Amino acid sequence: MLFPFFAAALLFSTWGALAAPTQPHSQLSRRSGIALPPGYSHIIFQDDFSLLPPGSQPSPSKWIIATGTSYPNGPANWGTNEIQTYTKALSNINITSSGTLLITPLRVSGSGSGSGNVLDSSSSTSSSSSSAAAAAAAAPDNGKDNWTSARIETVADHIACPPGGKLLMSASLKFGSAPSPSQMGIWPSFWALGSEFRRSGKFDQWPAAGEIDIAESTNGSPDVWRLCTAGPPPAGRATSFLG
Repeated sequence: MLFPFFAAALLFSTWGALAAPTQPHSQLSRRSGIALPPGYSHIIFQDDFSLLPPGSQPSPSKWIIATGTSYPNGPANWGTNEIQTYTKALSNINITSSGTLLITPLRVSGSGSGSGNVLDSSSSTSSSSSSAAAAAAAAPDNGKDNWTSARIETVADHIACPPGGKLLMSASLKFGSAPSPSQMGIWPSFWALGSEFRRSGKFDQWPAAGEIDIAESTNGSPDVWRLCTAGPPPAGRATSFLG
């Protein structure tokens, strides 16, 4: 599956505009500007990757490329039983010739010591041998087939909405379109996670640290969930499902 992340933006309403720095959209993109909804006047974070050269990676001034299988000393497999290893390999994450961000999961064979081979991906383009080797090298050294992929997080970790204000978060995403049976185990996601969990290591504070799930697609399912709430830590159970 291919998961091109086209654009991401955070917009503050007029009431919250003083809470964060702003930049004109024209300085950030080759594409047409973002149409601000009524009541919103400032963009506080925006990246559509259009200014980056093809074959490069997201700007480290804006994005952290997470690697491995957990935060330092955090829950194993990111706390959600994920089997892939996140890498910085270009074969897993790169900027396309269209100026979009492409995240590609790869199945690799071998020991994870650099001798592995890419077995499968849904990409129609071939990645360089060195990049594929980097993805294989990052896989666990367990003698089995493994998966690699990519995960990025914003460097900014202080984004919040002031009392009485409004904050809009949006993105243009494209998920894999293969039939559901061909997407078993695939879980592309776009969400916001509190910095207390990401940076401070207070892993027992989830979900109180804050999480807003915006778009997820599990196993290629067409189902849509409009709302899901959870109780207090540790890891409260979901209490409301609408959709």
